[in-house]
Amino acid sequence: MSQFVSSQYNMTIPSKSVIAPSMRQQSYHDGDTVRFHIPSFMSNIDSRQSYLKFKVKIKNAPTLLTFSKKSGVHSLIRNLRIYDDQTNLLLENIQDYNTLSQLLHIYSENRSIRNRRALTELLEPGSRTFDGLEYDNLPARNCDQSQLFVSMPTGSDATYSTVQPIADRAVECVVALRLYSGVLGSLSSKMFPSFIVGGLRVEIDFATAAECLSLWTAEGICDDNGDPDPTLGDADSCRFGIVSTEPQDGNNLTAVHLYCEKNPGFDQETTDAGSNFFPMTDGDPLQSGTSIVKNQGVGSANLAIGKKLYAFDNTNGNPVLQELGTINGIQVNSGENAGGVCSVKVGLAGSTIAANTIIGGAGNQQDGTANTSAKSNSCFLKASELFETAPTIEINDVEFVVKTASPPASYSEALVKQSQSDEGMKLDYMTFDTYRNNINASERVVQINIPATNHRATAILSVPLQNNVAPSVSYNNLNPVIDTASSYNYLVANKLQPTRRVNLGLLSQTPAKTEQVALFECEKALGSCKIMVKQLDHQDTNFFIARALARYGTIYNLAADGNISLRIDYDNPQLNKLMVNYVGGLRRLVVNSSGKFIEP
Repeated sequence: MSQFVSSQYNMTIPSKSVIAPSMRQQSYHDGDTVRFHIPSFMSNIDSRQSYLKFKVKIKNAPTLLTFSKKSGVHSLIRNLRIYDDQTNLLLENIQDYNTLSQLLHIYSENRSIRNRRALTELLEPGSRTFDGLEYDNLPARNCDQSQLFVSMPTGSDATYSTVQPIADRAVECVVALRLYSGVLGSLSSKMFPSFIVGGLRVEIDFATAAECLSLWTAEGICDDNGDPDPTLGDADSCRFGIVSTEPQDGNNLTAVHLYCEKNPGFDQETTDAGSNFFPMTDGDPLQSGTSIVKNQGVGSANLAIGKKLYAFDNTNGNPVLQELGTINGIQVNSGENAGGVCSVKVGLAGSTIAANTIIGGAGNQQDGTANTSAKSNSCFLKASELFETAPTIEINDVEFVVKTASPPASYSEALVKQSQSDEGMKLDYMTFDTYRNNINASERVVQINIPATNHRATAILSVPLQNNVAPSVSYNNLNPVIDTASSYNYLVANKLQPTRRVNLGLLSQTPAKTEQVALFECEKALGSCKIMVKQLDHQDTNFFIARALARYGTIYNLAADGNISLRIDYDNPQLNKLMVNYVGGLRRLVVNSSGKFIEP
């Protein structure tokens, strides 16, 4: 029986992890650049087991926030650059890394991988609308699962009160992530001989907080007119229904009680006519943008302490928008399981509104009979006021954990000998080059010219993002937009690729349907970039355009063609777009007697 050995040298190769601290051992913030020096004595780097590690904390958060719901803390990295430490030779330069990481992450995960990433990369599955079962795929039901903020209790015995703003409940988290890098990350499948290039220097540009953070949920937040805003969060903006008030007479308001979900299996009540806790008008408030608080008090995470609460009063026919006062506390009595009335109580300070002008139940008049306007007795926060506070991100203890191997001396000597010859040592590694194009909203037929200079391209991935919009935590800045795209072709070497247009029209329908040919093109392109595709769900929300330029381990010389073009047809475009094109392929490092250089 033969015995397995790990290398051609008939012996195991010892390895160890070495920490390379950042060059400035102080706190970093969003928008900063962090630099690492990896000395040449870390001679052979195993990129498969090297990773970036740091502590991260969100400060001045206006409400419950999260990093990218698709790639977690990868969204904090805007650009990645790796240099040779001796001559400043640029080995790798991935711009718009966070946008690229979103599509590579989401298509390469299954449930097991997703849960592992949740432990180390702040990928928070509870914040997704597209993940989970029918009941628990609403982010508002899962606000207690946040890792970045102290959780709110939930369940059958959850009775609590809080007067602590969300910004004061932020916690510091430790993260560890493998970069999408061909030199020092998951795109590599071989050791990198850093001693040949005299060591490495790594630079990472952090994105701004407004760019990489987004709302966990938008429930309870509306525009200034009290209408649900479909651009907020995951389009789950809504008002909350008011079931009763304190007091219930003409005196100034001190608190409102909101409808909330019952504890499953318990004898709770959410309405009680004897106590003036009236039910909602049947169906109408829900259709007009009013909702109940999900999962007892968990779904009220956006009712921020210190912010003003607004509501429509019970005036019949035309409810008047009123400022109710400033929120000074939230109380939940969902531990009431013996038949008592269960609600979420919102304390208010400084109110000058008579309490009896907003009683009667959501969608009702003061006496509980149906109002001709379903907006009555529903409340919300104004997005313009909530997001006046700009969050920041603090990053500490930044270090690169480098896995180094110690192969036999004969292996290193052979590399050195090759590097001193005329032919030299040659090392190929996978990476991505970034090209950008602007698309105006008025353009229905778009022809994009991409001046690619790649000699060893394998695929192209094109991601359309909304342009000319200032980044904000109120929406997902890194999410792609379809904007009624109906079909596309790439033009390679003056030939259409593929020869027939790839249809995209079904992705713009409501509900969206799968475009099989486009999905197949995306799968082939990712596979050509050495990304193992494990899921192909939710094509509309994970939209990108792609084409494999070479398959079965081969390459294509785009530089010989001078460029590559993309044609997209739109039915009724409404948005200015930034098309971010990633050309994946091999880059060749050559070290010979004349020096070091990169063949693109």
